[in-house]
Amino acid sequence: MQGYKNSQKIVSNSELSTFLKFWDRFSNPHPILTIRS
Repeated sequence: MQGYKNSQKIVSNSELSTFLKFWDRFSNPHPILTIRS
């Protein structure tokens, strides 16, 4: 049961980091991304 909870936590952290990157790209576009687009 402990291993299952740990694996779920890893998935949640991965999804959270992906969401933060996605949101950061829209809220604060990086200079490199702005130049490319």
